[in-house]
Amino acid sequence: MIDQLEKTRYCKKCDEDLPVSEFGNYGGVVRYRCIKCNRKIQNEHHYKHRDIRNKRALEAYIIRSRKNKLLALSVYSDTDTPRCVCCHETFETFLTLDHVNNDGAEDRKKRGSGSKLYNYLNKKNYPVGFQVLCFNCNFGRWRLKCNAGDLQGILLGDKIYEITDVSYYAGLRRRLRHDALVAYAGEQPHCDCCGETFTPFLTFDHKSNDGSEKRKKHGSGLQFYRWLRDNNYPRYIRVLCYNCNTGRSILGCTVNELKRIMGGRS
Repeated sequence: MIDQLEKTRYCKKCDEDLPVSEFGNYGGVVRYRCIKCNRKIQNEHHYKHRDIRNKRALEAYIIRSRKNKLLALSVYSDTDTPRCVCCHETFETFLTLDHVNNDGAEDRKKRGSGSKLYNYLNKKNYPVGFQVLCFNCNFGRWRLKCNAGDLQGILLGDKIYEITDVSYYAGLRRRLRHDALVAYAGEQPHCDCCGETFTPFLTFDHKSNDGSEKRKKHGSGLQFYRWLRDNNYPRYIRVLCYNCNTGRSILGCTVNELKRIMGGRS
């Protein structure tokens, strides 16, 4: 115990005699470091170990998100093992939730996407209006403007897709997109990873992982296709399907690593 009548106390950290009021008092025990030195040490420790702390928090967040996603996929899937209702893809990384009523854009503005959406569904006891699709079928359904049943028929050859948007800009966008696919993947465009050849499932991937920055600069859709043509199709772009493109982003791996993962899956 320190004599409360003591006017000053020696701080071992800053090597000064300071008033007792400058030291922390915990249960009647006065610390041997002043408050300022103690805070400085705590801050140094905080910043020194923040990378480790952030890494652990990120790992815990990824585990929680994956657990919530698997639970949601299991609830909305029509089988015990989650699968795409259209093409029956079962690789978990390639699966996502699709808004049956085509109101995904409005719903994401209200409830968010990814882990935020899975948390919302869990709290609301998984309301109706969702189905499990792979990224290929999800984007393909959006591109072809059809439902999952019609897309399944098109994939099986039972139905023929008819172009409904015959406007000038829609036709120009289709032509420029086809020219870009041929420029990067040959006369029979295919995914550089899995070999998918159904063109509505194909997209363009930035090899240097800077697609978000490039889209802000060069735009997307028709504007992007024009930019590719006018710049003689730069070689840092390649063709992937939506499954491989999104899966590569989720897993944080290269195309070759994704090939090995896909080759080793059950």
